[in-house]
Amino acid sequence: MSARERILDTASRLFYEQGYHATGINQIIEEASIAKSSLYQHFKTKDDLLIAYLMIAEKAWFEGLKQQTGKDDSPEKKILSLFDYRMKIMGVKKFKGCIFVRLAYELQNSDGKAAELIRNYKKKVKVYIREAVELLNNDKDQESKDQLANTIYYLVEGSGVESSIYRSPKPIDDAPKVVSTLIV
Repeated sequence: MSARERILDTASRLFYEQGYHATGINQIIEEASIAKSSLYQHFKTKDDLLIAYLMIAEKAWFEGLKQQTGKDDSPEKKILSLFDYRMKIMGVKKFKGCIFVRLAYELQNSDGKAAELIRNYKKKVKVYIREAVELLNNDKDQESKDQLANTIYYLVEGSGVESSIYRSPKPIDDAPKVVSTLIV
């Protein structure tokens, strides 16, 4: 593993486990077993490291979702896979909630590049849902489809927040039952 990969791997783990502000550069350097100069060769600032982390996390999230959906690209499966994927993530990691939401609360500058990346990620999730809703076999008007897409998005986000607060998979497990009744 290259120094850059070790830095990103270590920073990703620590940012998720401890939070961005609680993670210091020296801790990353020590746990990645690299020289300080090596870190700064790849990332000029901690914010640059955060930007790289967010970009990698977004790419990995959507790739994981695509794998979760598999070859079945029916709109229903695409929508319900959001919850299946969240359950999978919750089972693999010491689930502390959505990394993007957690970081959004930590950021002091809501106009900065990291905040922009977080908003863009959330917009892409909304687009994913909206596109799936558009493909559903129903004769709803556009306003109803928009409301349905928003409702599903809010259920995805809300169930994730509830699961992280209560350290329980139940909200994520319950949400697709509600969604199933909405997309028939």
